[in-house]
Amino acid sequence: MSKVTLYTCKNGYQLFKAGKDFAASTEMQSEFDYVVKAPRENLLKIDLEDGIDCYDVINLNSVTVTSRGLVESN
Repeated sequence: MSKVTLYTCKNGYQLFKAGKDFAASTEMQSEFDYVVKAPRENLLKIDLEDGIDCYDVINLNSVTVTSRGLVESN
């Protein structure tokens, strides 16, 4: 199971903590973003026109989110 590295904002992190789907992108949007490690099969690509690859993390199994040195996983 190959994992990809993505980034999400505070709102995405809060959705993750609540056990809900959240969006993540391949590019860091701010220095406060959280790092997401997710299996490729847990992602659904979102088509945006800004050139950044974005995904909906639709299955939280085996997903980890790193927040300021703390690792959270489901």
